[in-house]
Amino acid sequence: MISSSYDITEFVVNISDKGYFEILQSADKEATEVERTLYKNYLHNDPDTSTEREYAESLKGLICFLTNTVDPFERNDLNSGLFKQLLNGN
Repeated sequence: MISSSYDITEFVVNISDKGYFEILQSADKEATEVERTLYKNYLHNDPDTSTEREYAESLKGLICFLTNTVDPFERNDLNSGLFKQLLNGN
């Protein structure tokens, strides 16, 4: 995993030097890994998955942001600004 602490800012910093398609692929792979972790936690009745769930949603938002003209973070200026900054660097 790119961000072992489930932090979208850490993820963006670590992939900021990659190209558009590498960013998209990394986000998809990371989101899949987090979803698998959430499922394993569900099977083991782990009640504290809010950090992982929020991270997965942020990654899905990044994928949506990259593949569509719609900004899914209109209400969340932190992620929107972070993702726009990532794209401006590439």
